[in-house]
Amino acid sequence: MLISAPSEKSAQWRVLYFYDELQSSLVINDFKFMTAERGIAAGFLMDRKGKIKATAITSNDGGAHWTLVPLKEVPLSVFFLDENRGWMVGDKFLWSSADGGRTWLKLSELDDAVRVHFANQEHGWAVGEQKTVYETTDGGKAWKPVSAAAKPESTPERTLYNWIDFANPKVGIVTGWNQPPGRNSSGLPEWMNPDSTRFRKETPRVSIFLQTRDSGKTWDATTGSLFGHVTCVRLSPAGFGLGLIEFSEAFEWPSEVFRIDWTTGKSERVFREKSRLITDAALPPTGPDADPELSWSTAEADLGMRPTAAGILTDGQAEGLIDPVEADLLAPAVERLAEETDYVPMDPGGRAEDRRLVALAAVLAARRHLRVTGEALGEAGLGLVVLTGGVFRQPDQAGMEAVRRTMRADAELRGLLEHTPMAVDDGFALAPAGLLAARGRVKAARTVLDAAIAPDAG
Repeated sequence: MLISAPSEKSAQWRVLYFYDELQSSLVINDFKFMTAERGIAAGFLMDRKGKIKATAITSNDGGAHWTLVPLKEVPLSVFFLDENRGWMVGDKFLWSSADGGRTWLKLSELDDAVRVHFANQEHGWAVGEQKTVYETTDGGKAWKPVSAAAKPESTPERTLYNWIDFANPKVGIVTGWNQPPGRNSSGLPEWMNPDSTRFRKETPRVSIFLQTRDSGKTWDATTGSLFGHVTCVRLSPAGFGLGLIEFSEAFEWPSEVFRIDWTTGKSERVFREKSRLITDAALPPTGPDADPELSWSTAEADLGMRPTAAGILTDGQAEGLIDPVEADLLAPAVERLAEETDYVPMDPGGRAEDRRLVALAAVLAARRHLRVTGEALGEAGLGLVVLTGGVFRQPDQAGMEAVRRTMRADAELRGLLEHTPMAVDDGFALAPAGLLAARGRVKAARTVLDAAIAPDAG
């Protein structure tokens, strides 16, 4: 067995580990690096007589050194919540580790599962054979079936749910497929006559997708007829992901990789080669200096809803933010702001009207932004709201606090903004920071924002 990694000085790969025992070979079923330093490869040793011994190898120094860890059951897959806490799916049982995979404790019997995913130390899901998806709320000790998994029309004994992944705590996907009945008339297993499958024509099969947007409380099932089967899906909190489809030997292409936009459901093929069989896919950070705890989404949040736009009063009434009486009272101020671009109200009444218009514009713009981005923004969560534009660059801090309170109190925005810091872009930093982030220079973008923008304490 050979484990490799890209060299820091070149595009070539360097050997991290080589299993060189003459009397046996190491077969890896799953492989994870929880951090840059700590990793695990799980599988089994097989000697020349075909005898199998379950084992894993672990590293605590980035793959420079590896330690063999004997296991009591052949692992099918592993999942780690952090560098210490992990779960292993075996042929019959589920196992847990609290030390990065060096030791394992048996948790429960789960003989039809092939993979698990945990949102935290207690809440998780298992997917597997016989058209089954399970849920646990006690760390994997007890499991209950997810009823939505049985709803798609397919034969249970031929249906496998093979993959589960979450983009964030709310958005997740389970994939599976229904295997068509075999056409092997000899009665022998296909592995005993591999030539029979080599020339067999690839036929469509039913692919199944279960999707949740509420942390697994509900799952929506969809099916489609696809050549090949989806073997891997990786989702990013930033709204995109990668999907891998593998085909039989008879198909022209051994595999295809698709880029997924999980906010819209659209996808496009990004890679396939006749001489390359892809068996896994991974999502890198957003750039060479990416912060793994920071995700970015840049968009035009203003969307033309400025206080000087005459439509602000019409839209404000249409959405129930102001009544006709208040609209009539604010109309002269809107007209003057539109006609006199350098006008700055100085009297208390004029300032109060200006603050009201600014707050109204901000609420309408934020609502429009949420509608443009769909549910994705709410599901990903917010870390900071930046108010940018000349209208927000006012010396009246009490007035700006009133604008913030109005936005946080809005019925459609309350859940998103109630505990989210807000800042004013006094240094015109948002545009260059957005360009840097869009090109993968996340740390540079964050430096620009940190230097120019200070969020309010609320």
